[in-house]
Amino acid sequence: MTTIVFDGLLLVADRGITTGVVTSQASNKLKRLEPRNSVCDRLGLERGSKIVYALTGYSSDIQQIEHWLKFLPEDVMDKRPIPEVTNPTGTYGLIYDITGNRLLELYGTILTDVVLSTPMAVGSGSEVALGAMWAGVSGSIAMDIVSRHTSAASMGYDVYNIKTDIIYPFD
Repeated sequence: MTTIVFDGLLLVADRGITTGVVTSQASNKLKRLEPRNSVCDRLGLERGSKIVYALTGYSSDIQQIEHWLKFLPEDVMDKRPIPEVTNPTGTYGLIYDITGNRLLELYGTILTDVVLSTPMAVGSGSEVALGAMWAGVSGSIAMDIVSRHTSAASMGYDVYNIKTDIIYPFD
């Protein structure tokens, strides 16, 4: 299970990898990338943009999207913004465009712009995280609440601060 939150300043993702009902290992889900020009064109980003992103869903779908983000050939003819995935209704993500200061929400193969000042959460702990943020806490405190009181986030979390451009680990 995965929870990803954004509060307008912080993009936060837990580290737990769940197999079935057991959280078996930790992995940094919050990742930094400078996509190829072909990916920037498809996502509507400036060429040379830098992004920070986190994805949730089936591991095979996440791997496919990450591979696409990193290695899409410049001459590929397929013009879809995001590749097809096995379980589109279970694949979510938040992509923060560092260069353009904008947030994109991924739902299956659909990308939409999100208003930066609005609290945003995706994944299995999203309801608890949104409730906490609407009550006035930061994204990192919301993730802490989710990890302490549900099974939707585990094994620590990482916090990306859009003002400092630094990813901070929390265990």
